[in-house]
Amino acid sequence: MMQCLPAQCQLLSPVSTNVTSRTQRPSCSITRISQSRRASGLVVRAESTSAPTSTVETESPTPTEAVALTPTAPASKSLINEENILSAITGQNIIVEDHYGRLGVNPEASSSEIVKTYQERCAEVRQKNLSESETEEILNKLKDSVDLLTSEEERRLYDWCLLRKATHTVDYAWPYEADITQRLQDPTSLVVPPEDDGVNDKVGLFFAGWFVLSCILSIVIGHGWEKSM
Repeated sequence: MMQCLPAQCQLLSPVSTNVTSRTQRPSCSITRISQSRRASGLVVRAESTSAPTSTVETESPTPTEAVALTPTAPASKSLINEENILSAITGQNIIVEDHYGRLGVNPEASSSEIVKTYQERCAEVRQKNLSESETEEILNKLKDSVDLLTSEEERRLYDWCLLRKATHTVDYAWPYEADITQRLQDPTSLVVPPEDDGVNDKVGLFFAGWFVLSCILSIVIGHGWEKSM
C-alpha cells in the first residue's frame, strides 16, 4: 500500500496539471473579452461626446429670428374703448389729432364727401416726389382719418369730444346732441327736435271746437225730437 501511493501521485499529477491549465485558460479569455468590451465602451463614449459638437455647428436659425424680421401690423386707432370712454365722461380730452383738418373737410360734410376728398388727397400725395416711407406714413394717417369719420359710432364720439372741447365744459352731455351725421341723415334719431311753431296748438283747438259743437248739436237735436213726440 505504501509503495503504490507515489505511483498514484505520479499518475494523478499530470491530470491535475492539465485541469489547472484548463481552468486557467478561461480566465485569460474572460480578461480579453472584458478588455475588448471596455475598449468598445470607450469608443462609444468618445463618439457620443464628440457628436454634439458637430450638431451645434450646423444648427439652423430659430423661428423667433425669422418672426422678428417680419413687419408687425399697425395698432388700431379706434376711439371706442373702455379707457377713452371713461376719460371722456370725466372731462378729459382724448382727441390728439385733427381728422377734419388733415383731410381738409368741414365737420358738416357727409360720408360720401369725406371719401371723395380722401381719394383726392391720396392722389396728391402720390404725385409728390417723396420717399416711399414718407408716402406710406402720410397715406396711413389719411386712412386712419377716413376710417374714423366714415364710421357712425367713431364719428359720433369724436364730434361729441370736439363740442366739449370747444365749450370748455366738463358736464356730461348726450352724444347725439353733438352728432352731426345723425342730425343730417337720420331724422328719426334721438336728436332733440326744434320747438313747435304753433301748428299743433291750432290743430288741437280745431278738434276741441269741433267736439264742443257736436255735443251742442246732439243736445239740440235731442230736445227737438222729444218735443215732436
